[in-house]
This record gives sequence, structure tokens and C-alpha cells, in this order.
Amino acid sequence: MLRKTTKSGVMEKIMGPSSKHKHKHATLIWRAINGVMSFFFFLCSIVQFNDPDPYLWVPFYCIPACLCASIVWKPDVVENKYWRVLSSLHIAISCFSSIVLILQLVHYFREEIINPLRFEEGREMLGVIIAICWIVICRFCNPKKSDGSQQIGAMMTMVVIIGFLPFAIWIASCLDSYHHCGNMWAS
Repeated sequence: MLRKTTKSGVMEKIMGPSSKHKHKHATLIWRAINGVMSFFFFLCSIVQFNDPDPYLWVPFYCIPACLCASIVWKPDVVENKYWRVLSSLHIAISCFSSIVLILQLVHYFREEIINPLRFEEGREMLGVIIAICWIVICRFCNPKKSDGSQQIGAMMTMVVIIGFLPFAIWIASCLDSYHHCGNMWAS
């Protein structure tokens, strides 16, 4: 990292050409993976129309889809106060929803410990966890704000893995059965 002295005598950091190159690539990856996640959340909202309570789950997944799409459009939108308020509100509602879903799942575990994905509440809980994790990542991981190229590389690797994990889970559940989640790998 190079430094230069400004007219006022203050030392400033100047990013070398490789750091600028890394930031540009990281921003492209960041936008692409948010595009993937926006598509994922949009698909999640579409499949909720066959759910008994689509009025809850369609907006629940549309909000993260729109938040991710806004990052694709303009990556710096995460600094916008309206984006931050909407994401904070969604995270708060999601945390409350996860508590409610956990309490509903406890009912099934009174007799024996079984796979929670066999129940609608367990699958809903997984969706809530994915939404919470991704919105938190979007709020606090901005490739333009990171200092070192190793930090950018590690962050982008984590983002890519976490970004494709929901698709892998969804494909695995579809391979098990073609009707509405079947028994989700019965245990």
C-alpha cells in the first residue's frame, strides 16, 4: 500500500493497482451473488402460493429479494438509511418468527427427536434462518469497505459458498420427492 502527502501535509493511503483490481472483481462477484440470492428469494416467494398462509410468506421472501436486487443495481445502497431500516425491520420480524417457529417445533419433539425438516414449521424455520443470515451478510459485508485483498478474497469465498447453499438444499429436497417437500428425508 502506497502513501502520499496531500497539500495540507496529511498522509493518505493510496491503494495499489492490484487492490483496485481486487475491489472491482469483488464488487462484480458481490453483485452477481446478490443477483443469485435475489432470484432464490423470488423463487421462494413464488412457491409460497401453494402454502396454507401465502399472505405471510410471499412478502417475507419478496423483501429480501428486493433488498438483494437493489444491491445488484447499486452496491452502495446498503449505506442508504431506508435500506438499512427495511433490512433491520425484516431481521427483527424474522427473529420473532424464528422464536414462534421454534416454539411450534418443540411440540413435535416431545415424544422423540426427529428431523425438523419433515414438518412445515421446520422448513419455514430453515427459510427464516437463510433470510436472516443473508440480510445480515448484506448489511455488514461490503467489498468496497474492506481494507486488504486477503480479507476481500476470504469474504467473497464465504459469500459464494453461503449464496449457493440454499440452492443445494432446495435441489436435494426436490430430488427426494416431487410433491410439496414430501417427508424431507424422513428419519
